[in-house]
Amino acid sequence: TMYNHGLATLALLEAVAREPDSAWRSTAQRAVDFIVHAQRSSGGWDYTRRLGGAGNTSITIWQLQALLRADALGFEGLSSPIAQGLAWLDARIGEDGRVGYRRPADFPSGSETLTAAGALCLLQAHADAGDERVKRMLAAIRGSVAPGDSIDYYRAYFIQAALAAAGTQDTDLGRLSNAVLALQSRTGELAGSWEPADRWSLAGGRVYATAM
Repeated sequence: TMYNHGLATLALLEAVAREPDSAWRSTAQRAVDFIVHAQRSSGGWDYTRRLGGAGNTSITIWQLQALLRADALGFEGLSSPIAQGLAWLDARIGEDGRVGYRRPADFPSGSETLTAAGALCLLQAHADAGDERVKRMLAAIRGSVAPGDSIDYYRAYFIQAALAAAGTQDTDLGRLSNAVLALQSRTGELAGSWEPADRWSLAGGRVYATAM
């Protein structure tokens, strides 16, 4: 599925970043080509490579992450698919800065994660933190992590990444760090890993929780 493919492509690209002249590059090139091939005519991506459907933000974000990283590493021919993907994403941003799942104001699992992920993509695509869209998006995620909230590793990952990319100092970052650190296993054979304690851990388990 495109979820797995986007994440695997990012891993290959990090290998390329560390060993630019290795065989990783040809493998990563095929992975990047697959993402481009699977892009919908609308500009987004969906769960599988089948080209029916309009796409969704959760999947599109990971493909854009991979294409933006590949572009930064010198992979060629990505300007158009990146621009189409960013245009698709832009059309999902509401006037209040929140990013919808398939359309603006569409939040089946809440708005914070997708909004943070969208802001991260725009910042990685060289949007300025002072850009009005980005400012609204960052404002929409600030204060979204309250003391005592149940942890969501996926949300925490993207909020932290977006705020860091914007270069902001924010109390949310401290709350996120404390909430995440509190769930790290300290003793026994699982020491160092994180408890699979959020709503996505049923699918991803301890490896997902620790990686996020």
